[in-house]
Amino acid sequence: METATNERLNALLDYLTDTMKSGVDFASEQAPLVAKEIAAYGAVSSWVYVAIGLAVVATGVAATRLIMKWDEQKEDFHPKHMIATFAGVVCVMVGTGIVASNLNDAMKATFAPRVYVLEYVAKLVK
Repeated sequence: METATNERLNALLDYLTDTMKSGVDFASEQAPLVAKEIAAYGAVSSWVYVAIGLAVVATGVAATRLIMKWDEQKEDFHPKHMIATFAGVVCVMVGTGIVASNLNDAMKATFAPRVYVLEYVAKLVK
């Protein structure tokens, strides 16, 4: 009985060892591809957010300029113009915040992908 149990345990141990070796081989083969994909995704994602932030800034600037032109044409002041101007300024501030928070990651993922991947992995480990 003990011999059969030892044989079964040895077979299980051999199976686990082979499985672990094949898993390590698979991970080492796929690691460079995964790193490239992480860097590419980070670059595209960050650049999209930068573009959205620039669009929000442009919308805020255009809205504020348009309202200022309307104010110059009319001699009467209306509180709606002040609210709209404030909204334009808020758009500029929000857009600038979006750009500022994503520009660093976008440039890092584009021009230094290894650094971006290392920082990404470090965040996952924490």
